[in-house]
Amino acid sequence: MAGPEDIKDAPESGFTTCLWFNDTAEEAIAHYTSIFKDSRVLHTAYYPAAGEEVHGHKAGTVMTITFELRGQRFSAFFLFP
Repeated sequence: MAGPEDIKDAPESGFTTCLWFNDTAEEAIAHYTSIFKDSRVLHTAYYPAAGEEVHGHKAGTVMTITFELRGQRFSAFFLFP
């Protein structure tokens, strides 16, 4: 899997589409990247233990996933407990 350094070096496509998920981001992204050729997950960020009482998510829960489908960049956000 690519890391943050791959994101900053990726070509600019103009826009990044943002998708908002309640609790299924990982499953949805796995599905999307399995059905489109030349697709990949670029980076996954997780909620930390610090601030759990504020953000309301268990430590290690997916916060964001940046991925590409056929060269188009997407960001998925998991925002609700």
